[in-house]
Amino acid sequence: MLPEPTVERLSRYRRILRDLHGSGKTSVFSHELAEMAHSNAAQVRRDVMLIGHSGSPAKGYEVTALRTAIGDVLDDPALSRSVVIGLGNLGQAVVGYFGDHHSRFTISAAFDVDPLKIGRENFGVPTFGMEKLEELISAQNIRIAILAIPKPVAQEIVNRLCAAGITGIVNFVQIPLRVPPGVFVELVDIAATWEKVAYFSRRRQG
Repeated sequence: MLPEPTVERLSRYRRILRDLHGSGKTSVFSHELAEMAHSNAAQVRRDVMLIGHSGSPAKGYEVTALRTAIGDVLDDPALSRSVVIGLGNLGQAVVGYFGDHHSRFTISAAFDVDPLKIGRENFGVPTFGMEKLEELISAQNIRIAILAIPKPVAQEIVNRLCAAGITGIVNFVQIPLRVPPGVFVELVDIAATWEKVAYFSRRRQG
């Protein structure tokens, strides 16, 4: 199993490689990829070696081949199906983003408690009431959930998700979650990211 930071960097490399491919570039050196990924060449080479891929000293990495190699490691052989819990502004943005940018991920359904949202579609994704949660997760063998819900109900919903078979959670709710062993949770803290950028922006100005 790869370390979390390595997986994050590989995902970043792949997005860069996708853009390079779109621009017509066929090869890239480790120092070029490192500069675009805000890393260093030695780190790029170590990460690529961990997935069993190598480049050429004369030409660097072949863009399509490296992109494929990263996909072979990161992607589920089957399509990764997910659900979004909570269809406020953030939940709707997540549904729209995945629909536009990720061919290997799909949002199978969204869940909300608002009667005005239930039964409707957002970007082609149907919205259900929370009473359908366990039934749909089981029927479609869904393993990933994206949380964009209020803090007071988050743990209760997480308990239901884990009991239904969810093993991966993207957490936009700014509280720690208690999950059983075998369930991976990634906290996405937009406020912390903003504060970090603001801090370093001030430092650069100084």
